[in-house]
Amino acid sequence: MLPSHISSKELASVIGVTQRQVQLLAGKGILPQLGRDKFALGPCVQAHTAYKVAQVEERLTGEDQSYAEARRRKVLEEARALEDARKVREGRLVEIDNVVGFGVSVFTMAKNAFVRVPSKLAMQLARCREAAECEVLLRKEIYGILDRLAKGLEKPGATMPPTWREKYLEIARENSDGKVS
Repeated sequence: MLPSHISSKELASVIGVTQRQVQLLAGKGILPQLGRDKFALGPCVQAHTAYKVAQVEERLTGEDQSYAEARRRKVLEEARALEDARKVREGRLVEIDNVVGFGVSVFTMAKNAFVRVPSKLAMQLARCREAAECEVLLRKEIYGILDRLAKGLEKPGATMPPTWREKYLEIARENSDGKVS
């Protein structure tokens, strides 16, 4: 049977370090000391093992984080990457460049169409005698532009999410029925 209390020299031989290293570890509070040059064998072996495991984990992660934490983060990151790849395949996740390109093309088409309105309607508006006539001409032209934009988005290569198109068509129907939004 092993003794429960041993000297620093005996502990050094058990855990495979020098007697000086045992004294340094005891000074740091890593190895529990019972008294001058007296150590409890079981707690000291457990404390030294825990200290060595912590050193290995620190070397593996390169930080003061545990190996288990680094592995957990890696697994979580891989799971997120797989989830994103699945969403891309299903068409529920779109690359930001595609979204920006789509938005720029829609705004450019709209801007170009609306910039042409004054020159296109100038003569007709000049002949109007009532403000209501001007309003009807402008409303007709604006809704015509919006309808052409919506139909232009149905062309191949121009993808508008179905919910956006439904919302636009709903608003366009309400406005064409004389309702003002």
